[in-house]
Amino acid sequence: MLCVHDSSLEQTIQRYLNVQGIQLPVHDNREELYSELQALREAIHNAELRIRNYLCEDLGPLPLEDLQKHEQQLELSLNNQLMQQQMENLRRKEQLLQTDNGNMYRWSELSVSWPSWVYLLRMHMDMPVLYI
Repeated sequence: MLCVHDSSLEQTIQRYLNVQGIQLPVHDNREELYSELQALREAIHNAELRIRNYLCEDLGPLPLEDLQKHEQQLELSLNNQLMQQQMENLRRKEQLLQTDNGNMYRWSELSVSWPSWVYLLRMHMDMPVLYI
């Protein structure tokens, strides 16, 4: 027969453990938890400092070596950005030269008579072509 009493879950578990003869060790680990909490807080604080330093915020307390590393990283970044811009400019220039080369090749293939030169010159300059 099942006996139902108005008891809390904790009391029910305790009765079960007593009937089974199981003894749970009693630990008061508050001090351990507190020290772990302090360690986690310190780790979070250090991580936040590293993030601020990485973002170049709050550089005042940094040692000279770290500031020099930041300076080197900044110089490398600027050099990379400058080289990328130069490469893009060279690509554009290459495209323009290829276009001009193709136009000059087509011009050389056409007859060299005066009207054809006028026609090609006006076509290249996006001017209307006048037929005489």
